Amino acid sequence: MMIRIICCQKLISLKFRSSNLFESRLLDQISKFFISTMEECLFNPPLPYSEIIKPSLQGKGGLYLGQIEVAENYEKLKKLRIGAIVSIIGYPLRLNYDNKIKHLYLEAYDREDQNIEQYFDASYTFINENIKKTNVFVHCQLGISRSSSIVIAYLMMKNKQTTFLKELQFVKSKRDCAHPNDGFQKQLMNLEKKLSKNS
Repeated sequence: MMIRIICCQKLISLKFRSSNLFESRLLDQISKFFISTMEECLFNPPLPYSEIIKPSLQGKGGLYLGQIEVAENYEKLKKLRIGAIVSIIGYPLRLNYDNKIKHLYLEAYDREDQNIEQYFDASYTFINENIKKTNVFVHCQLGISRSSSIVIAYLMMKNKQTTFLKELQFVKSKRDCAHPNDGFQKQLMNLEKKLSKNS
């Protein structure tokens, strides 16, 4: 109950700090997911990984989202036919797979003041180039906030005429506990605005 109250207070505070009507309405919609997400993660620990985009029978085109433990498990990566990994964590991760797996490391912490949008272009390019010939795994520590933000940004940039909320709903339909923190949500909303201007 205490967690529910604190989460609600944070959302209400963020909503009233926003002077933008669009952002306030979007935050209202996001709040519908927020409490259930937190309770889901508390009582049902997140799975090691989730399939966001199903791969082809040829073992390419698949996009997975999950925890760091999968990135460190070569046998699991081979089983999923992963050929490229995006790591978005707060410390360098050395994956010694004899260059059999391409690796993009992005340094970021799960904090509201963390600039994650600086990585949207680089991660999109990396995922887009590699997903054509292999499966891609995106992870942070638990596969909840940082990595889900990167995956949502990728989907927004790939699908062009879409919205943050639509891609958030899609990713959550594949991984219940996916939930960018408040600061990441605002940066993803900024991405939506930029994409809409360029479309």
